[in-house]
Amino acid sequence: MESPRATTVAMVSVLAAYGSALLLQRTAHLHADIVVATVVIALTLARTQRDADPLDRALACLVLPPLAMLAAEIGALIPRHPAVGGTLFALAMATTVELRRFASRIAAAANVAALPLVASLVLPAVGTRPADHTHTLWVGLSTLITAVWVGAVHLAIPGPGPKPRRAGTPTGTRRRLPASTRMALQTGLALGAAFALGRVLWPTHWSWAVLTTYLVCAGTRGRGDALHRGLVRTVGAAAGTAFAGVLGGAFAAHDAGAVPVMFALLALGSWLRTIDYAYWAACVTAVLSLLYGYFGQPAGDLLVDRLAAILLGAALGVATTWLILPIRTVDILRRRVADALAALTPLLAGPTGAPSSTDHPLHRFDAAVAALHPLEPALRAHHRLVRRHRPGPHPVQAIDAVRACVGPAHRLAQLAPGHTPKTEARTAVAANIGAVRRAIGRRPGTPYRPLPITHRTPGSPLTDLDTALAGLATIFHPAAPEPGGEYRDGSKPAPG
Repeated sequence: MESPRATTVAMVSVLAAYGSALLLQRTAHLHADIVVATVVIALTLARTQRDADPLDRALACLVLPPLAMLAAEIGALIPRHPAVGGTLFALAMATTVELRRFASRIAAAANVAALPLVASLVLPAVGTRPADHTHTLWVGLSTLITAVWVGAVHLAIPGPGPKPRRAGTPTGTRRRLPASTRMALQTGLALGAAFALGRVLWPTHWSWAVLTTYLVCAGTRGRGDALHRGLVRTVGAAAGTAFAGVLGGAFAAHDAGAVPVMFALLALGSWLRTIDYAYWAACVTAVLSLLYGYFGQPAGDLLVDRLAAILLGAALGVATTWLILPIRTVDILRRRVADALAALTPLLAGPTGAPSSTDHPLHRFDAAVAALHPLEPALRAHHRLVRRHRPGPHPVQAIDAVRACVGPAHRLAQLAPGHTPKTEARTAVAANIGAVRRAIGRRPGTPYRPLPITHRTPGSPLTDLDTALAGLATIFHPAAPEPGGEYRDGSKPAPG
């Protein structure tokens, strides 16, 4: 579940940015889209930057305003020249996905760059926006204020500190396009199709299909993750729309009483997001439905169209990730498990300095373990679906096995220099890490060999690490031996 601090930071940031945008809108007599976009950007930025370092926060203040102005110009272009505006939107979104493959600082900027574009998908709910460039400048100023508020709130309510940086999106299999390029192509094509079909089927509400397509397709962790997202998004959005249809009857158009209800739903969704994305989808969809009602479009009158658009957007996102240069979720899992094991290896070399340092191998290992979490919902759902018909190891168990390494790794890092395990034991476990990594990469080499009994001490970090490695070896190489025993086919491992 989302931590209370994270939810508090997100909502304080949103309320502060909302107050500033509302004051700016009323003082300068601006269109209401300024306020709506501010809330969307503040909520998302507060979540994506909760572990960012000061330089990333400064980068957001630098990058967001011009990109928000670009998004505003594209949004203003779409009603006049739909084909050109839709194409530019899809290309811009695909570019933010492609940039994630580069250095971590560029990848972080790319994630921030997508926020104004996503926010622009909500804005058709508030009617036609001004087409003059003065409005665009106000959008840039409002976005700058939002980024400053988010950074200030994070500094005022400090968290655990920045996490170690991960590399950009890994490349795909050799002789193929990089994974990020494939995801960028999928995103661009899916958004283009959603825009074209949405304009034909729902001329004034085409953004519903486009928004759902983006949420399902962009940044997905393989085709399995996309399918899971599509199903969860559809179910959650349907529940949120139905709830808002019931609740919306209590509020008339422009009824200020709907505003605190919308903020309460955003807080609830932010809090429940890490339990299941369906809760977040339901809460956000309910907020959007209430927003439409606030601007004079009752949710009940649009219920069927909204559900149909969400279903179309989810279908387009899933179909694109499965049919166009597909990426298997299990392949992403293999890469991330291998990254976690690579980060674990330096801990076996001996004393590595104070674990409090952000450059310590232990922090890099923890970051690699955390990177496995987004893959878990789809893999866990698949395991529940097939375990009765496909007994035996399942890829999701690799996440559990890597997590089993966390405790031993921390204990190993905290050992005093004079109490480090024997070199022979550390060498044997390091060799097994290499063996499991080769099995993950389907490369030949010496297989996993259980730690010799002479080096096994119940409760010791190395023994527990080796036990977890045995689980990984079983998952990625079914013929791997159990700890201290035989291979699964009954044969004995070679001596030595």
